[in-house]
Amino acid sequence: MNKKGDTSTLSFVGSLIISAFVVIALIALIYLILPREDTENTDLTTFYFKAMAKNLKEIKNDLTLTFLPDEDYALVSFSKNINSISVLEDKCGKAKISNTISRPSSCQGSCLCLCTADSSLFSAGSDLIINCNDEEALCESFNYDILGDESCSYFLYYSKEDKPKEFSAAKLQDKIIIKAK
Repeated sequence: MNKKGDTSTLSFVGSLIISAFVVIALIALIYLILPREDTENTDLTTFYFKAMAKNLKEIKNDLTLTFLPDEDYALVSFSKNINSISVLEDKCGKAKISNTISRPSSCQGSCLCLCTADSSLFSAGSDLIINCNDEEALCESFNYDILGDESCSYFLYYSKEDKPKEFSAAKLQDKIIIKAK
């Protein structure tokens, strides 16, 4: 028997097993370190947005709506007569934003949009950046203006919480007033 050959084969197999464990440990470590995409919550947010838009299109009188916020999105409505939102009022929906929110080109007339929101520096005291012209943004057109108050020309809602939020909606002649509960 060749003991030298058996020892080197055994040594080679042992180092292969140890190398496999090291590779698996490194992959697991990389998986833990790299941020994961929250696609499940984003899909739910899109689902709730579409359900909200559908219910608002069918509104007769008063309605309670549910929306699942996501820190990467903001709800924004544009009335027929505005092209951008830059000065925010509490009653219309207020968030500390650093940019003017421009009406997306896909928004004809009055619309409700699920716009992207960059909140990466929001918790550090910086302002929120909302973009309704991003390719991820969704908009639904309406025959009625969707407003945060009768005296508003828009509605804005943003939250970092990932719990369902209820809104009340009321149809008043040619507009829909929507408020967070």
